[in-house]
Amino acid sequence: MAATTTAFYDKTDEQRAIIEMVRQFVDEQILPNAEHYDAHDEFPAPIVEQMKELGLFGVTIPEEYGGMGLDLTTYTMIVEELSRGWISISGVVNTHFIGSYLLMKFGSDEQKERLLPMMATGGMRAAFSLSEPEMGSDVQAIKTSASKLEDGAYEINGQKMWVTNGLRSGIVFTLVKTDRDASPPYKGMTCFICEKEPDAAENTGAFAGLNVPPQIKKMGYKGVESTELVFDGYTCPAGMILGGEDEGLNQGFAQMMDALEVGRVNVAARGVGIAQRALELALVYAQQRKAFGKPIAEHQAIQFKLADMATKIEAARLVTLKAARMKDAGERSDLEAGMAKLLASETGKECVEDSFHPRRLRLLQGIRDRAPVPRRAPAADRRGHVGDPAHGDRQEAAAAPQDLTSPDTKLLVEKAVADFQKLVPALAGLKLVTELELRGRGDVQLYRVEMPGVGGPKITKDIASDAKVRVSIPRSHFNELVEQPSLRHWREAFESGHARAMGPPHTLKLIEQVVRKQEERDRMRKPRSGNRAAR
Repeated sequence: MAATTTAFYDKTDEQRAIIEMVRQFVDEQILPNAEHYDAHDEFPAPIVEQMKELGLFGVTIPEEYGGMGLDLTTYTMIVEELSRGWISISGVVNTHFIGSYLLMKFGSDEQKERLLPMMATGGMRAAFSLSEPEMGSDVQAIKTSASKLEDGAYEINGQKMWVTNGLRSGIVFTLVKTDRDASPPYKGMTCFICEKEPDAAENTGAFAGLNVPPQIKKMGYKGVESTELVFDGYTCPAGMILGGEDEGLNQGFAQMMDALEVGRVNVAARGVGIAQRALELALVYAQQRKAFGKPIAEHQAIQFKLADMATKIEAARLVTLKAARMKDAGERSDLEAGMAKLLASETGKECVEDSFHPRRLRLLQGIRDRAPVPRRAPAADRRGHVGDPAHGDRQEAAAAPQDLTSPDTKLLVEKAVADFQKLVPALAGLKLVTELELRGRGDVQLYRVEMPGVGGPKITKDIASDAKVRVSIPRSHFNELVEQPSLRHWREAFESGHARAMGPPHTLKLIEQVVRKQEERDRMRKPRSGNRAAR
């Protein structure tokens, strides 16, 4: 008897239609603009407005309140797609989603009816606040407290930290202590729904006492603000305790821990999205880049790397979806959500590193600052002994490494930079910081070059995190440029592809204009010299 079979579907028809819509939105609106917003740490207001029109702020809010009424699993798929375009976009919706989850599960009927319709449209966005300057994972150690006043309201005092959407949100779900003597401490914590003026650094009127200091400067995760919140005599009505005073007082810890499960699933979906984008770019580049007469995608070593990336991504995606589906089924999923967050975030990191890291796949090494994935590989991954980007891991066994560690190397760099500044004196006026990457067999060294510097170019052997331009060149060609310093030889090195310059297009164009003008001046001087000799 033949076994009956049914088609396997990892998505329902509704999920497939929604994800297709979100993917199109990401491809058309987010990917082309993410680099600009990330580079300038600028809030993507036009993109957020389009997300409101698509209903993405009300994905899980029931239809009766104006939302789409979808489950956590579908939301997880949406977050993956958004993060595939730009991780900061998922940050814009995550705390809002956690807030709506808290309201839907624990909020009073009055709170739901007043707040959820505005949240569904994105007209009011939510933030979520646990951390404090002296407290991270140890939630029971929070110091922000609320004291009941004679009129029945609560006065909140204290400071919160790392609040995503802290400035632009209209409500903040804030965990505070309401019973300092509770034992254990978590039994004396309450979640308040703190209303505030969106975009106001200093709140006034009914919201006075809640201030937002300037947003925290971060190395990454840009475009979405992370802020402190300072409560200084902020008054919150008892009716804004999550679930109401009778049901919600001193219940905040359990409520927040429940919400963190869905928050961890969101973080896991972000990791999957980043990894997926890195793989997509790696696949395209592997088919375009050629080595030894054929695309590198046809080399078995590269195929192994791509297969590893794809396998890790699928595993992370499945674990993430399992955690989401368990939560949708009403089961406890803190363990699975934690596993998903760990695996997916590690997968995201590893896949990006495998695409950029010179000792791994190095598929995107030549275009790393222009590739539309996380803008730079971690600084630590660009240090130390790494292989030549053209040849894979086998290169380290191919020959003895060229000596880049010799003290003379820095002297050669100093000579080359000094000679180049003499060739193009006008470059000193641009006040550029450049990172010079010298590639040898089995080693890479990085130099920070500051022009003009004090008393001439300033050169240090280090990563140039503040560099506007990055120049990468093989040691063999660099030696030739040192021996024969001329603009023609430098130009030939870049035109042949042996040397590469990476950076903002307008900066590279400005440098090229300065160099061309110098070449024109040099050409004009030569005839005059010849005429003088003839006389």
